[in-house]
Amino acid sequence: MRRNKKAKITVLVLGLILMGIGYAYLTANLKITGTARISGNSFGVHFEDPTVIDASETVTFASNSNSNVAAGTPVVTGTNDTELEWNVTFNAPGDHYEFVVEAVNGGQIDAVEDLGERTLKVKIDDGEEKEIDLSDFANDENWPSYLNFHVDYLDDTSANPSMPYYILPNSSVKLHFEIELSENVDAEQWEAIRGKTIKITNGFVYIQGTGLPSNSNSNNG
Repeated sequence: MRRNKKAKITVLVLGLILMGIGYAYLTANLKITGTARISGNSFGVHFEDPTVIDASETVTFASNSNSNVAAGTPVVTGTNDTELEWNVTFNAPGDHYEFVVEAVNGGQIDAVEDLGERTLKVKIDDGEEKEIDLSDFANDENWPSYLNFHVDYLDDTSANPSMPYYILPNSSVKLHFEIELSENVDAEQWEAIRGKTIKITNGFVYIQGTGLPSNSNSNNG
């Protein structure tokens, strides 16, 4: 009986050893190495070719040696031409000023405006700059009731009229701006605002496009 028990134990030990050797024998080391190269494609949207469309005869512009500024043409500024400044003087109720400017995608990557990040701010003289509710800015208490303001895209310049804020590489769209001093300014309002400077700031954020719908037309330069 003892001899048989000993034999069984010996077999068990040998079995464990053989299992260990077998596991080691079946082990394999796998290795995957990949390389991703980033292309030299650039991304960037900037302003070009601001053009005055209309202005009332009574509207005047800043005196400047630059003839374009003297004629009321907005000026593209900023390190990468990403800022635009305009300067007008309204001299009478009903005065109107209107211009267009091209938003140009000079890179090789689609660009689209992030509409949720567009901003509109207003500052009167040395007062606090206030952000306006874009969903209903005409009724925002921070927006001067005596000013009418409008900004949009001209659909016919876009590769896709349903998405005029989408700009394909090496293409552009036109932004259209209008501002008017209301004709309904009464004597009391005029006395309160005359001689004041109103600074209006629009912010546009462009991000990488995620794909223009399939019904898009060819690029517009």
